[in-house]
Amino acid sequence: MKSTTYLHAIERVIRTHAQAPGHGRIEAQVLYDPAQARYLLLHVGWNGTRRVHSVILDLRIEHDNVVIEHDGLMTVPGLTEELTRAGVAARDIVASFWQPVTPLP
Repeated sequence: MKSTTYLHAIERVIRTHAQAPGHGRIEAQVLYDPAQARYLLLHVGWNGTRRVHSVILDLRIEHDNVVIEHDGLMTVPGLTEELTRAGVAARDIVASFWQPVTPLP
């Protein structure tokens, strides 16, 4: 089943980024909601005297597509390429943070 394959691909990519070294006393937290097939990667903690609570990645599966709600990584090669390397078909990746070409009603 495509959605199961895609869930495993998302999990591998997110867990890889969750293990990346951070700065300060910041913890990477991976959250998964199986009912909505949604993954979040958060950074939570302290950087000096500044509180950090940020959504780094927000991905979900909808209609057999991987929907990227937020990509705060700004990495090269990029999240889309990482997902395709992990087994997600490029045609099934939707970057929902880009404005649609056709205006919404």
